[in-house]
Amino acid sequence: RLTWDGVVGLSGDCTVSWVSMESEVRATTQLGSCSGEFEVDPASGLAFVSGPTSVLIDGENTLESTVSGDLVAFDDVAQVFYVATEGLATLSAVTLDGAELWTVPTEGPVTALDDGGGTGTAGVVMELGDGGAVAFYDGLDGSLVRFAETPTAAQDLAVSGNGSVVALVRPEQVFFYALGE
Repeated sequence: RLTWDGVVGLSGDCTVSWVSMESEVRATTQLGSCSGEFEVDPASGLAFVSGPTSVLIDGENTLESTVSGDLVAFDDVAQVFYVATEGLATLSAVTLDGAELWTVPTEGPVTALDDGGGTGTAGVVMELGDGGAVAFYDGLDGSLVRFAETPTAAQDLAVSGNGSVVALVRPEQVFFYALGE
């Protein structure tokens, strides 16, 4: 993942590396286990790495998070990591010091997660009956901000920079929705 002054990467053996723009390795940390999912605060280089025990790590310090999950997104507006577990109906926000800010139930099992594109929200795709839904939750308190049913759930979610357009990504299709203001 790109940071403002380099790259943070996670290898298959759960080694997290921080590399400068000049290709100088600044730090590496070997974790005992991980799921392969991680997200990074581009300003600080702080990484949230998912696993049986999720951690926040900056190359020098490692903090265990009380929240774990296999879906992670970073919100640079709210300054939190959003965490969910695929197939479960909960969403959490974790602060930069590893504390759980909030956990809320979602309207259905989560299938995809992204930040809300500069709106200070978490974008969540979930299964809902025979279809799906996309919802946005406030990054500071977890309240439901926006909700829209969709014909299908998706395996991935991409949100535009202003949060007004979402792409629901399936293996053979991509659905675009204009959410407006």
